[in-house]
Amino acid sequence: TSTVCVYGIQYDWLPATEDHPLRPITQYGRDKAAMDAWLAMSNDKSLKGSATFSEMYGKIKNTDAVWFAVNGAAPMLKDSPVKFKAAFGSLDVTTGLTADVRVRTNSADEAKQMVDQMGSQVSQLKGMGMADKADVTADGPDMRMEVAMSEQQIKNLMQMVGPMMGGMMGGQ
Repeated sequence: TSTVCVYGIQYDWLPATEDHPLRPITQYGRDKAAMDAWLAMSNDKSLKGSATFSEMYGKIKNTDAVWFAVNGAAPMLKDSPVKFKAAFGSLDVTTGLTADVRVRTNSADEAKQMVDQMGSQVSQLKGMGMADKADVTADGPDMRMEVAMSEQQIKNLMQMVGPMMGGMMGGQ
């Protein structure tokens, strides 16, 4: 199915080879074609040549509605109170919310410290019935957070947090 999503259903020749024109027919096909093109850049400076990026990309559920990879050294993060090498993961918002997010730290010890700091706070979501799944674990140098919430749980959370957010924003 991946081939059909990327190359389409009308072919200039058969069998279709990798040099065949791309005619993506789904959002997945468009995303896959874009990522393949991005990875096909010259090996000298591309992400394709980066074993670290390839390893992180392999852990992303790129079939989810939203997926991302952020360099922790990006200029926009220079004032961030939390320092990390990278953040990457995916969000599926088709029915409720499913998030699988990783933060790459400098070491397994740093990841464990991050888990120790965040774990109890995140698990409270599940304990309060606000999430079906709310786990924070260490996976080598990665802190991994997995959250799954139904549409009703999101509505309940917004009802609870909404008034607090309005107060923080001057009632607007």
